[in-house]
Amino acid sequence: MNLASSKTIKVLLVLLAFTLQTQLTLFKSADYIGIRINLTDLILPFIGLFILFSLLTKKTLWPQFAIKGAYLWLAGLGVILCIALLNSYYTFGEISSWGVQNKIIGWGVLSGLFLMGGWLGENAEEKDILTFFKIAAILLFSVALTQISLQLFRFHTGRYLIDHDIARFPIAALMANKNSFIFFYLVLFSFLTFLSKESKTLKKLEIFSYFLLPLIFLFTGARSAFIALPFIFILLFIFNKKENWKKLLQSLLIGTIIAAALGWALPHKVQSLTPKNIESFSKINQITSGQDLSAIANNIENKGDANRLNVLHHVFGMIKEKPFLGSGLGSVLITQVQEKGSYIDLMDCTALWLWAETGLVGLLFFLTFYVLCFRAIWKKSRDQDAPEFTQDFCKAAMLMLITFGIMSLFHELLYTRFLWVFLGMALTLPVTRRA
Repeated sequence: MNLASSKTIKVLLVLLAFTLQTQLTLFKSADYIGIRINLTDLILPFIGLFILFSLLTKKTLWPQFAIKGAYLWLAGLGVILCIALLNSYYTFGEISSWGVQNKIIGWGVLSGLFLMGGWLGENAEEKDILTFFKIAAILLFSVALTQISLQLFRFHTGRYLIDHDIARFPIAALMANKNSFIFFYLVLFSFLTFLSKESKTLKKLEIFSYFLLPLIFLFTGARSAFIALPFIFILLFIFNKKENWKKLLQSLLIGTIIAAALGWALPHKVQSLTPKNIESFSKINQITSGQDLSAIANNIENKGDANRLNVLHHVFGMIKEKPFLGSGLGSVLITQVQEKGSYIDLMDCTALWLWAETGLVGLLFFLTFYVLCFRAIWKKSRDQDAPEFTQDFCKAAMLMLITFGIMSLFHELLYTRFLWVFLGMALTLPVTRRA
């Protein structure tokens, strides 16, 4: 790799540290849920052209993925989505614009990000990847602390200091969605824990991430992430026993005490602590007992949870009707409009969304790809001949996939951009030391 390509990779990683955690929702209206894009989407075509040119001129190396047929898998999964779109047209006589824009075009973006991540894993130097995590963490923590300060001002005074979404509850940094934000925070949290031994700056950021974690939960009210957290801590301890856990747990304890004090001082104003946000947990027995979900939803004050149960009830009916081939891409929204006159909400479960729209066939294909990637990364993390950086990165990537697996039971996270970049990198990081 020549000097110009090396410098470009450095610049690209710095740019990605900003863009991967910046999201926008375009064209949202009362009857359209809008298109969620990431700033990286806008520059991806230009990045792709540079990568292709560098590969064709042999200035950089082609990515060698740890799974066989990586390109075929991407193409095959894209074909499944296209078939699901045609299935929707055959069933309902219309092409879902949401399915085309968010899922078909979105899959092309995810594929590009996966391949870009693979190219970076093959060609980027370790120190440049570490710089990416330093910048990404500093930006994320700075924005989150700013938003927490704005929230405290509001809860104390009852008014907004800034009349903008960035000052509203729940905090979401620059990611426009609290679940994407908390997912990114937990993933970054895992990478910092494993990579902190590489630099003093990363070590400081790691310690601060433990302190900030309870405050992030307080001001997002992210329940699915809270469910994932015990698994993350257990696996962090198993895979990283040599870590200075005493200092990290002290930092976590201080953050927890501060979060608890804020919750006590403002018990009726911190929205994540209001009774309606934990009401759904009291309905678990009813939900799992086989009762009519729509009937349970009518008795839940939290509108978001009520909508989730109504959509879940709706999707179960779709799966029962067409379990093997699904109802087609975009059908969850199409059928909601047909039955209710307007859409209720998206299906907040990746597996059930895939099952309802692409059928059991599509779900199994995506699940197989997930298992193959996890298995390949697991093997690399245990390869004692691989560079320590590769082993540590892959351990963090495994936690990322486990966090995704847990949180995607409650949210649709398949199209989270950074997930695919880190996945591509983990699958191509070298297992032998570079000359």
